[in-house]
Amino acid sequence: MIKNYLESIKRIYEKGDTREESFYSILADFLSNIAKDLQGIDVDVRILPKKTEAGNPDIRIWKGNNEIIGYVEVKYPMRTSTKSKKASNYKDIETLSPI
Repeated sequence: MIKNYLESIKRIYEKGDTREESFYSILADFLSNIAKDLQGIDVDVRILPKKTEAGNPDIRIWKGNNEIIGYVEVKYPMRTSTKSKKASNYKDIETLSPI
């Protein structure tokens, strides 16, 4: 499953005309499949959901109709964020889901 996911990313990336959003559907499918295969649960993976109190997640993951179980901030493959940008993203995520 992971190998197929990475091959899909590579296939799209190598076309050279991609943006971050180009990878959303691949990741959404992967998250749905891995939740089903590893946890035995069906999830609803929403791409570009409404804004939350912590910002605008790229993906929100629902278990059933009432339980949000995760948020995902997608980053373009092969790129790294600046340290301050990373810190900001982690702070937002921690606000949503303290560890």
